Amino acid sequence: SSNTGLTAVNGYALMAKFDTSYGEEAGYTMPLDANSIYKISFKYGGWNDYTSNVTLALKDPNGVSIPLTKTFEAGGNTAIHSESDPSLWYDLTGYFITKEAGDYILTLTKSDKNQKQICIGNLSMVKAEAIEFADGSVPYYAAGTYPSVKITRNLTADRWATAVYPFAVSGIDDIATFEAYDEATATVKIIKATASTANEPFLMRSKTTMAEIVLENVDVVAEDGTPVKTQGNASFVGT
Repeated sequence: SSNTGLTAVNGYALMAKFDTSYGEEAGYTMPLDANSIYKISFKYGGWNDYTSNVTLALKDPNGVSIPLTKTFEAGGNTAIHSESDPSLWYDLTGYFITKEAGDYILTLTKSDKNQKQICIGNLSMVKAEAIEFADGSVPYYAAGTYPSVKITRNLTADRWATAVYPFAVSGIDDIATFEAYDEATATVKIIKATASTANEPFLMRSKTTMAEIVLENVDVVAEDGTPVKTQGNASFVGT
């Protein structure tokens, strides 16, 4: 491209899409190890006041798709190709776990053409010790059984906190779930539980101040729309 501003992301190379794939749709072959968590990260942005839907796709050595939840969209960032303003760029982080060693294929597919441009830069893939869920943020991920899941969450001692994750949480001092709603008395029933349920909001409380929760051998499931638990005419909704 003649747009010199394409060096805007820390000076690293960028992949740009403008009515052509530049090879990205064919995918990139990567020899990966078995039974390992991998973390994908990159910056992306679009311009000319268009939105562009992009799918991050993976295939294992047998050609079987490893679906990552969600698609991502870049758009509405006017003249991102000529600006170095970091606020015009979005960050994406994704995780998946391998079952066998071999050549995996990473594909970045833009589902629309014409003037819906997108740039992707600072792409990296590294091994990770755990799939991480930061407070208020859910990464892109492939469903599977992960040997380690890390939740970055500040819990104040003896204070209840609401939460929702695409996996069951246990091992916290107190966990409670929404069990019933009595419309006649406008009473909500919350009961103690040994673990939460994937994609259902719940409450948790620690006896001590915590900043991190680590779980082992966790089944991380795909997101299923808005996380909600409904009882009668009342709903406990995750955001």
